[in-house]
Amino acid sequence: MRVDDDLAGINMNLEDKQVGVYISKLNDFVFKSLQREALDGIENVQKSSGKRRHDLLDMFEEDYPKDMFFQMPKKSKPALENEVIEKCWHYLNLYPEMLSKMMVSDIEDYSDGELWIERNWINYQRPTEFLPLHLHTGLLSYVVWTYIPYNLDDNTLGNQAFSASKDRVGKFEFVYSNSLGNLRTLDLPVDKTWEGRIAIFPAEMYHQVYPFYNVDDFRITVSGNIRARKRTK
Repeated sequence: MRVDDDLAGINMNLEDKQVGVYISKLNDFVFKSLQREALDGIENVQKSSGKRRHDLLDMFEEDYPKDMFFQMPKKSKPALENEVIEKCWHYLNLYPEMLSKMMVSDIEDYSDGELWIERNWINYQRPTEFLPLHLHTGLLSYVVWTYIPYNLDDNTLGNQAFSASKDRVGKFEFVYSNSLGNLRTLDLPVDKTWEGRIAIFPAEMYHQVYPFYNVDDFRITVSGNIRARKRTK
């Protein structure tokens, strides 16, 4: 089984846990284009910062302007989608059990199907904001850590002494069940060193994003949902 050399340790650890998550890196040119576009969009988000609440998912489900939470990548979208689809096929080679989920509607064999990205969005998250436990739609989902304004080892986040989740500050967490049906969690220690990394995982896998503190800046990620359909060519 082949994994990216510089991320082999992370991926082997995930395989040991049987989580079904694959972590890789975006092509540097694609990532820099995506990051530049995401940073250019900060000004529009800042205009509505005073109207935002801590629970971004709760706001998203209500009737709020969607550009308060995310924007759609446009300039970098074609190159991003091409690379994400390529990495999703690699994911399916690593986890062939997921191929069975491609057998939908008129797809009788996975070789007759193709992957397509239903939508992409840029997430802007301020200090104290969080995304509670949730899942996505489709076959697979992905997240690209695009701009992280802190390091977990520089003590800038604070320990939040009265918080039950103080050891998870700033982290991205997957929640899944093991072979005995017991709930388990996997915390990714996301900080600035994770910029340019992408995680691909089953869309139905629950996950959540913890808040960060004491850094007056945006944490930016790009996410999307991937579906399967009958090949058109």
